[in-house]
Amino acid sequence: MRGRRSPAGFTLIEVLIAFGIIATALIALIGLQVDSLRTLDRLTERLEASLFADDAIVRYQLQQQGYQVEKVHPVYTEHHSVWEPEIETAPLESDDLPFLPVYPVGWQVEWLQVSVRDGDRELAHRRMLWIHTTNPDDFGSSHASSAGAATAGTVGAGP
Repeated sequence: MRGRRSPAGFTLIEVLIAFGIIATALIALIGLQVDSLRTLDRLTERLEASLFADDAIVRYQLQQQGYQVEKVHPVYTEHHSVWEPEIETAPLESDDLPFLPVYPVGWQVEWLQVSVRDGDRELAHRRMLWIHTTNPDDFGSSHASSAGAATAGTVGAGP
């Protein structure tokens, strides 16, 4: 004798297969969510390092112009690492930027770059063309005289 089948319902095997498909899709979506949270955490860390590098540049420029500025303090992160900016300056060579106009005596043009590292990982790097006066009083100003600044910044790539 054959069992009767109701046309209005699902068999147990159909329900189990549908449940398996839905469970597989949910597991994949949870994995994507975890990956996006990790990416967000890394990007947040790089953004904070980038802002820290920008702050270090501004403080350095103001100190060089004679202003009393609080020293850049190391940042202690939630991952138990320490960020300290590495600031380097280099004179601009004439073949670095051939289109650069000649500035009067008392002006200085140099590269200014800062890096923020977490161990071996570079989190942020800024390189800036810094045009400034070596003696602001010669120009009748007691303010910081950064005549122009072209910045090129990169946020470190990769994990």
